Amino acid sequence: MSYFSVNFKRLRKQKGLTQAQVAAYLGVTKSTISNYESGYVEHLDSHEKLARIAELFGVTINELLNEPKITVTTPDPEKPELVEIPSFPLDRNGERAKIALTRDVLGKGEFLGFRIIDESLKIGRLEQGDMVICLRTENVPEDELALVLIEKRTHLLRYVKEDADNIFLFTEKSREPTVYPKDKVDILGKAVKKFCNFN
Repeated sequence: MSYFSVNFKRLRKQKGLTQAQVAAYLGVTKSTISNYESGYVEHLDSHEKLARIAELFGVTINELLNEPKITVTTPDPEKPELVEIPSFPLDRNGERAKIALTRDVLGKGEFLGFRIIDESLKIGRLEQGDMVICLRTENVPEDELALVLIEKRTHLLRYVKEDADNIFLFTEKSREPTVYPKDKVDILGKAVKKFCNFN
């Protein structure tokens, strides 16, 4: 799912608007709005339409199209610094899990979260419900888990190997990899912490 789709749905819900209300404002059908939120944005080619969407939600076009920024807050000098971490994938309601950890738990750097949502990912003793915290980096050693973004839509946690043209993604070190051209995969970070049964 694209950042646009994630941001669109989140912002619409934050504003308390229905898909039908947004469709009426933009002069499109409700199914078009549903497509935007599901990641089907091929017909969103108009800068004017993006500008109207951004205006409706009270954000810039860049905020609409790009990954949400990590917010660091220190509400009280006596309290430890909290870091809000964007996480993937979205839940069934299109919402992100809310993760806030203290800087002393995380260490330095920028972070992303990845929640294990099914039993198909049996990597490094991870189970459904676990939350994996990943340090933002494009350089992940082959023996460490990486958070990857495939074709700007799908976030996965995998072992990664590269050659000149391709990226090889493994669920286990001994299994056959799934192969993608390098331009279809972004390495977002490496797994650094795990929280069991994160709720």
